Amino acid sequence: MTGQRLLPFLLGLTLLAVPSLRAQSTGGVTITGTVVDDSTGAPLPRTHVFVSGSMTGTTVGEDGRFHLGGLPTGSKRLYVTRLGYEPVQKTLLFRSDTTVHFTVRLTPTVIEADEVTVAAERDDEWYERLSRFKRLFIGESDRAQRCYLLNPKVLQFDTAWWGRFEAAADRALRLENRALGYRLTYHLKEFEQRSDMVRWDGEQMFEELTPRD
Repeated sequence: MTGQRLLPFLLGLTLLAVPSLRAQSTGGVTITGTVVDDSTGAPLPRTHVFVSGSMTGTTVGEDGRFHLGGLPTGSKRLYVTRLGYEPVQKTLLFRSDTTVHFTVRLTPTVIEADEVTVAAERDDEWYERLSRFKRLFIGESDRAQRCYLLNPKVLQFDTAWWGRFEAAADRALRLENRALGYRLTYHLKEFEQRSDMVRWDGEQMFEELTPRD
């Protein structure tokens, strides 16, 4: 995706999507599965599993199992993520009500020493880059100003090449906008600005809140 503001796009998506997201409980598709470590086969409790772009998600139990029910038919993108492991996504197409089961195997993430150092350094330059990221990511409209990034310290930034600005996050970004009444969990895969163009990729899950005027 490309554009000059990410969050305005998501704000509009939320307003259009919420009615259909609420209606998902009437569907007849059920997704069950087990999440395990790829090398040991051990279950991975507290793994997050959700349907991207929806309000449907769950946390894996102590036995490694998960259950997502009441989904409508159609195309679904299942996203599985756990701290310390590489995320996995599956694109699924359901033409009729059904129940499916998956075993999802997660591979541990290899963290380089320089990545840890960068994450620990939050000097004045880091805060300047954070302000730049928020302008690009959230925007500057009145409503965007009421959208709060709750965990900015998961972000790292890179401006190594001429005209390039990149952002990465070691955990999901958590954003809240009480004006519109939602909380957004955004798993940022890629964020890059070159000149006046912004390119991003990620998976999002919505949670409905009580709106505030």
